[in-house]
Amino acid sequence: MNTRRTPLVQGMHGFIRVADGLSRLGAAIAALILVYMVGHIVLEIALRALWSTSTFVLDEFIGFAISASAFMGLAEALRRGKLIRIDMLTHALPPRLQTLALAGAVAVTGFSVGLMCIFIWRTMERDFLRGTTSTSVAEIPLWIPTSLIFVGIVLFLIQLAAQLIKQLTLSNDPNARS
Repeated sequence: MNTRRTPLVQGMHGFIRVADGLSRLGAAIAALILVYMVGHIVLEIALRALWSTSTFVLDEFIGFAISASAFMGLAEALRRGKLIRIDMLTHALPPRLQTLALAGAVAVTGFSVGLMCIFIWRTMERDFLRGTTSTSVAEIPLWIPTSLIFVGIVLFLIQLAAQLIKQLTLSNDPNARS
């Protein structure tokens, strides 16, 4: 058996490694955002309990942070196989059709996520060009939290592409990483 890889296969493995690294980076950023949220909530509790004051932006910032952390962690959840997947129908199919069905599902998801990327990019661009800010005391430019969501969705799209490569081409390669 020839164990030498072609440049195309090496490129696919390289893309998957990059996608996996980006997914881990997104998860690390999501974790840092969670740490920030805990810190902000503790600060808010202390301010209210000790000095009867507030940051006046807790709900807004935590809302932005929840959205950002959810989207930043999405790619890593996909990479680790932690997203909900219903296999009732695919388990009844022969292995080759299972692979094609799962690849089709990944492709449809990728198309949908790609459309979401376009929509969020347009929203972010519009907010930036118009100078739209939040209505709170902080007046945060809305393109900033939207950009974190956009980055998370792009990371998810990249990981979907890596999953599609794994499903279609590397599933029979004994050197492929799962």
